[in-house]
Amino acid sequence: MTAGATFAGLSLFPNEHILGSLGRLHFLSGNYHFDSSCKRVTQDMSKLSPYVVMRPAYKETAEKLSSIHEMEPEKVLDISTPIALYRSFLYSSQLQDIAANRKIYIPDNLRNMNHASSWRWCPCCAQDDLDNYGIPYWRLEHQLPSVCRCSTHLVSLHCNCISCTTSSSVVRHNLVPPLDTRCGHCNNDTRASSKPAGHELDWLEEAIQGIVNGSVSLPPMERTRERIQQALGIDDAKMITTVSGRKAYTEIRNKLVESVDHEVLDRVVRVNTRVSPQMAVILFNLQKILFRTNYTPGPIIILLIVQALFGSLAAYVGSN
Repeated sequence: MTAGATFAGLSLFPNEHILGSLGRLHFLSGNYHFDSSCKRVTQDMSKLSPYVVMRPAYKETAEKLSSIHEMEPEKVLDISTPIALYRSFLYSSQLQDIAANRKIYIPDNLRNMNHASSWRWCPCCAQDDLDNYGIPYWRLEHQLPSVCRCSTHLVSLHCNCISCTTSSSVVRHNLVPPLDTRCGHCNNDTRASSKPAGHELDWLEEAIQGIVNGSVSLPPMERTRERIQQALGIDDAKMITTVSGRKAYTEIRNKLVESVDHEVLDRVVRVNTRVSPQMAVILFNLQKILFRTNYTPGPIIILLIVQALFGSLAAYVGSN
């Protein structure tokens, strides 16, 4: 930890989101402005939303943390950012672009997902972290898309404030998760991101957490797209250029929509979407998923389609 003195206060706790380390850095600094506290670590503090695959702030912070914790920057990013999840849902060319810092990919549909842009926390974990580390912190597991319940304490995660509705900026306002579920910006009560009752999201949350912790290994996105094409019987874009082909495609598409887990859709898609959830996340994007290699639908959409076509993620993985 020879570089620790250079970046005093910067460190990474177990299962911590990399931006949580910046929140703690500012919290302990005594400075008023968040950006000023983090300036010596990263110069780009834009769009610090949980669903973003990669940001300059991630990489610059990982470089500093790598010297402090004596591990490669890539390893820091693997254990502290969503890239471990998204890697299975990006094409090889996209991963190469991310590695070369040429482009930052944001899954298109996550903008329409509940909680994707909200920083979430478990009050029980926050108390445990205070007891064990002297300060609560933002856990990576709680920021994964559509995760609404703590896998350790089985309680609903908290997110947006009812009064000021701070969401993606909550890491700036709260800095560390509040222990009493009070908004660090306006001190009003926060609301749970999902109702305690119901287990509609269990299979989806387990799949996401399994991919992140390495217990579930998915084939490359190129192979996943090929398997979806084969299962649907649509392996040629020319099929949908004729009247008869378009009719057949529409029937296949509608059948897929009927078989998708609608209970999950109802929970994860924002209710104020201009069109119905099914239209928003399936109908308008299936053609892109099948034939556009630069289209990034995000893990939720792909997992819903895989579940519908193959019965379960385990069955799909086992058949590859």
